[in-house]
Amino acid sequence: MLRVSKSLLINVLVVESPSKARTIQAYLKNISTPKRGQWKVIASRGHVTQLVDIEAKEMKGYFQYMPNVREEILDTIINETFNGKDKIYLATDPDREGELIASDIDHYLRSKGVETAQRVFFNEVTQKAVAAALLKPGKIDSDLVDAGNARRVTDYYFGIGASTKLRSALRANEAKSAGRVQSPALALLVDRQNEIKTFESEQYHSARVSYQLDDYIDKTTGLTWGKTTRLSKEEAEAIKKAFPEDGLVFKCSAEYHEAQAKPPAYFDTVTCLKECCKATKLPIEEVSKVLQKLFEKGHITYIRTDATTISPEAAQEIAKFIKENYGSDFVATDKARTKKVLHAQEAHEAIRPTLINRQLCSSTPPAELLVYDTIRTHTLNASMVQPQYHVQTIKLTGPVIKKKELSISVVRKALLHQGSLALGSRDSKHEKHIKVPKSVNVQFVETVCASTKPPTPYSAADMIDKMKQLGIGRPSTYANISKTLLSRGYVEAHGNYLVPTKLGMSVIEFMRHVFPDWVDYKFTSKLEKQLDKIARGKQKKKTFLMKVKEDFGNAVAESRPKSRLGVHPTLNLWIYKYAATSEDPEDQKRKFKGWRLTMGDVRIIASLSRGVSSATTLEEAVQLINEMDLKDSRYIADGNSVFML
Repeated sequence: MLRVSKSLLINVLVVESPSKARTIQAYLKNISTPKRGQWKVIASRGHVTQLVDIEAKEMKGYFQYMPNVREEILDTIINETFNGKDKIYLATDPDREGELIASDIDHYLRSKGVETAQRVFFNEVTQKAVAAALLKPGKIDSDLVDAGNARRVTDYYFGIGASTKLRSALRANEAKSAGRVQSPALALLVDRQNEIKTFESEQYHSARVSYQLDDYIDKTTGLTWGKTTRLSKEEAEAIKKAFPEDGLVFKCSAEYHEAQAKPPAYFDTVTCLKECCKATKLPIEEVSKVLQKLFEKGHITYIRTDATTISPEAAQEIAKFIKENYGSDFVATDKARTKKVLHAQEAHEAIRPTLINRQLCSSTPPAELLVYDTIRTHTLNASMVQPQYHVQTIKLTGPVIKKKELSISVVRKALLHQGSLALGSRDSKHEKHIKVPKSVNVQFVETVCASTKPPTPYSAADMIDKMKQLGIGRPSTYANISKTLLSRGYVEAHGNYLVPTKLGMSVIEFMRHVFPDWVDYKFTSKLEKQLDKIARGKQKKKTFLMKVKEDFGNAVAESRPKSRLGVHPTLNLWIYKYAATSEDPEDQKRKFKGWRLTMGDVRIIASLSRGVSSATTLEEAVQLINEMDLKDSRYIADGNSVFML
């Protein structure tokens, strides 16, 4: 721990990751801060509290500071500050989870009389961004905190109800858990597997012909009959018979137009993960780790986002780079496509390089280099005009057979402007226009039989892409969901694909029978939308949680441990039996030894054994507790061990 004179001003900056802390610590040596003094950057290493239980009547969550976090991190923050002039900046990640962490740290500091903490935000770990954030500290967003806590309470509530019943019903198969996001994700994979199993392949035929236009020869073109190229065997044979040995004459016509696509959207978390998985051939969890390293090193912006826009300053910097390196006519004049994702939380930017002119050195680990190059190239592509073509569409029109016209379409694209092809990430496609005659001879080649193919299983990237489309989960949950399903034994990896196991299939069958709403895609999406409303201050946390209780109260209540008597009305105490879990009345009476008092489910701080029995009511237990001398208990005296939100 850093020891300094009390007369020296200490500025403490709190972030989440140790790696980010080291990067920012180096930056702060060169930053002109609002107040002079030394800097100490401390990493919280993620959440500092854990939800230990909920009071179901009012749907209140009870959170406990993790002992090791309190001793190693929170107390260190206090020890580094000595008077009211010292500054504490809470710079946790700029999302819902980061706001929760900042709020929990601030709550602890205030309970110790430290009220100087301020919230700062930066979307990228660069010296410029950190310096700007420190000059404009803000406040903790209470709506974001409410949304985060509502999410934690809801997930805990769901987990109790579903997981307990699931383990009881499928104990022989070692079912481990169910969850608000985990179960719908598994249901997606199960539904896909069922599609594959029930798929019935259908045969179809196509008619292949050949022809020559100018110096362009095509020997494998599929013939269109009416509006389809897929024919029955009889239809294909009828078309074949209509062609004499010397072929048929088709009339020719041509149309011309210019075509240019819009720039793609900038990377959000899902698209970035998907494209980087393709580029690296790595599992999604490994790509996520690489993205985190690049962010912490200051190379890319924040990686958990569903925004597809970038800041005006970044857009100007990128436009300047494109103009200087490719020309002003390569800069996109319209904004990149920003199609909104269902229920998107666009509090920050899309994923992009922090400096567009930076290219990582060759000594960078290969995976980091490849992921960074993928992001950089895509960012430039999204900021550049797209290739412009002069398109020639030639239509060859044949005779009418059984009231349907035979036809062939030929498309030729002549490149007018290279656009983003200049990046070299795609091959330039330039095709000369064809001199079109009035008619052309078409020869029949063969009929070909083929079959429709079943859908492929989802890869991890496909799964999260589908989750995004359906509004299930959020950027912070996408990277680890496949790892969770694999660790539970619910799915197996078959190459890049995730295939449900028998256990996974049984879990979803059970969930759809007992808790159908929990694996209903629309319902899960609706919950996410309501949590977003809380984050925007459009809905009250308690209203949302009481509705959750109304929807699932009976199922959850039935699955609560039978040994729990209740919660003390004024003290943060849970009252449990010492008895075994057997529900046989005689067995419970024989084994009853008393009641235990706990902080949540984890800390036994006292017991009730005299004047009680297995029939003791909650009111009687509370009266006995009130008569006990618990003031000397360090867990009761320290009101920050457990607190209620």
